[in-house]
Amino acid sequence: MRSKRFTRGGLLTPWDARVLRARSVMLRAGAVMEWHTTGAREELLIAIAGAVGVETEGGVRRRRRRLLGGACCFLPQETVHRVVNRSRRLAHYLYVTAPRTSMRAHATSSR
Repeated sequence: MRSKRFTRGGLLTPWDARVLRARSVMLRAGAVMEWHTTGAREELLIAIAGAVGVETEGGVRRRRRRLLGGACCFLPQETVHRVVNRSRRLAHYLYVTAPRTSMRAHATSSR
């Protein structure tokens, strides 16, 4: 299997991946990946370059996190969030999502 490069934006998961999804995203200066939800999936967001802002909403409170190259952020399922680039430089990040499974289901399937 050929490895995919994450230095360009685009889909990273192979065609035969069953539950895992991953994408490389480039955000221009001032760009916003508008509000959306993780749905029934968990998400790991990893900053590669630049400053990646992650904003989440929970009730009446909004949380903001700033991720610099190498930092990551975990978003549980059903998390409403957006990704912003408030800097003057290109921001690059990866996200990986997968459906949440219970530990009991995982333990049963690995026996």
